[in-house]
Amino acid sequence: MTDPLTVLSILNFVPRRMGSIEEYFCALGRQLRSDGGRCVAAFGGEPASDVAAEFRRNGVECRTVPFAKKYPALMWAVHRLVREVRPQVVHFHFVSTASPLFHVARWSGAKKVVVSYHFSFELVSRRRRLKQFVGRCRRAVALAPCSLLVAPSRYIRDCLVCRHRIAPDRIRVIHNGVNLRRFRPHCQPSFDVRAEYGIPAGAPIVSTLAFFIPQKGGDDLVRAVPVVLEQVPEMHLLMIGDGPEIPRLKSLAAELGVAGRVHFTRLASGERMDSLLAESSVTTLVCTWGEAFSLVVLEFLACGKPIVATAVGGTPEAVEDGETGLLVPPRSPGRIAQALIRVLKDRELAGRMGRAARRRAEELFDVERMAADTLATYRELL
Repeated sequence: MTDPLTVLSILNFVPRRMGSIEEYFCALGRQLRSDGGRCVAAFGGEPASDVAAEFRRNGVECRTVPFAKKYPALMWAVHRLVREVRPQVVHFHFVSTASPLFHVARWSGAKKVVVSYHFSFELVSRRRRLKQFVGRCRRAVALAPCSLLVAPSRYIRDCLVCRHRIAPDRIRVIHNGVNLRRFRPHCQPSFDVRAEYGIPAGAPIVSTLAFFIPQKGGDDLVRAVPVVLEQVPEMHLLMIGDGPEIPRLKSLAAELGVAGRVHFTRLASGERMDSLLAESSVTTLVCTWGEAFSLVVLEFLACGKPIVATAVGGTPEAVEDGETGLLVPPRSPGRIAQALIRVLKDRELAGRMGRAARRRAEELFDVERMAADTLATYRELL
């Protein structure tokens, strides 16, 4: 029997829908509650009402921290929060590794301070040596009170060691996980996806899901569409998400003459998102930077969908090339197109990859396993 554990998570993030980050905190809350502990999560703003209700049902106590304010007010708010909650562990998410908040948490009474590194890296660092040196010095000072950094992938761990000069024994890899009960194969759509977007019955749908910034490779995917249509003329592309690149991507699709085959829809939650994935034949994520460890890819795996993805960042740790999907080089619309054609034309291959994808998700990427590994890490530190 372990002593009850109180964990305070502080996130520069506002939950707007029940995505996989929110699912993780629900799993953490359930597991802490079952052991008699407390899970307190402080966000950069009030969660959406449905998300807040789900948090309450799963034992997550919500607070807010004013990340939008300047550092003196933010530091004072973190100090007061730590003093109020009196956690054994304070765990920061989506916070710069040069932040003074780690010192504030430690000085305010936290026994252990943990930092998760969720950010992606450029494939090639363009920073000048002086800036790199100054950045390393700032991080060294800021991270001094931290007991551990959590990396979502071995790729991120290696970048933290090689680029940020953080000692490897201060880093623990805990792979992300997703809700396998929600994301599952053969989910019945809750609305008629094809009717809404004018996609004929039986036409294969390729889906991608992202916040579209240049590093997500949306233009490479759109440029691949005309090539795919030469071999699979009935294919449609569904681009799910928001972001500043959307207007440019729409213009590019029109310029290439494929606007009728490239459909854009805003990021959805719950049953609507599940329905979009259920109707997809193939999924794809073609980032051009070192993606940390994409939750979207794990959701695709859990749904039993074959994946075409770029071999960057932590993605090869999730997608087994030739087994659960196909990996291609970044910035290569032609290679993306050929990979999509291969999977779309070979239904036996697509089915085999989809089944292997689900098995891999069950073995490695369950959110309950992620929460359990995180709690085990906390107890090890204490």
